[in-house]
Amino acid sequence: MKEAVEIFKILADTARLRILQLLVQEELTVTELAQLLNMPQSRVSSQLQRIKAVFPLCERGDGRKTYLSLSAEQAAEPVLTLYHQQISESRIGQLDQEALEQLVAARKAKAVAHQGQGSLGKQDLPGRTWEGFARSLLTLIPKQRILDVGVGEGEMTLLLARFATELHAVDPDKAQLTRLAAKAKEQEVTSLSCHEADVASLPLKDKSVDLVIVSQLLHLLADPEAALLECVRVLDQGGRLIVLDLLSHDEAWVRERFGHETLGFSLDHLKSLLSQAGLQTVESYPVAKDRKPPRFVSVLATGKKGME
Repeated sequence: MKEAVEIFKILADTARLRILQLLVQEELTVTELAQLLNMPQSRVSSQLQRIKAVFPLCERGDGRKTYLSLSAEQAAEPVLTLYHQQISESRIGQLDQEALEQLVAARKAKAVAHQGQGSLGKQDLPGRTWEGFARSLLTLIPKQRILDVGVGEGEMTLLLARFATELHAVDPDKAQLTRLAAKAKEQEVTSLSCHEADVASLPLKDKSVDLVIVSQLLHLLADPEAALLECVRVLDQGGRLIVLDLLSHDEAWVRERFGHETLGFSLDHLKSLLSQAGLQTVESYPVAKDRKPPRFVSVLATGKKGME
């Protein structure tokens, strides 16, 4: 009777249920469990200690890593089978499953890369950063007049500033622009001009820029069509518009928490919006997927303003 009580105590906690659900399917390190569950490693370790008191876990060493799992006999326990089915059908169980599948896929891809790249794939080498790669690619683009709409933290704006003859940053948040201007001064960026304005009323002349970038902004707007029309207005002939946004999703909680007006856009919807705004050669495709649940997908859409 005492053993049964201890088992149900372990299963009465959502975090421990999620851990068991994952370890039934795959052997994982504490670090991987923390990543999948979006929890501090200390909390995961604490929960594992409680689990081990009732369900002795299998441990396998691999270099500095220790992989944990449940044995086949433990996984077949009727009470675990029952809870496994219930949590696998829940929303959080589905998100954990998706995260686990991506983690396993990333493991396999990393293993293949290590096999095919010799020492280069087996080391964390200095200087291997996405920012460095992005800067390298930007040197291939002719310097031009750029408009960045909705600057956020300003990191991308400052990255673009190095490769622009002039760069306009537009945002309705004065505080954001103040922080951006301060960062630009520290980095001795001189090509930047900040404008406190709404995207639906840009303080720029017609055909005054060669490239417009609208990053993670459209889903915050009540009228994205009007915003795109205004962006196309200031775009010069032959200029290009780049939109980075979220792919359609069902996470309605972002409306209240982050003020999203739209739950992302399908690829066809984005193409339609850019075409209706008057752009040509319109394309859209996914470019990135968040590592943590609910694994939002970013999409890129581009279009070119034709010659009159």
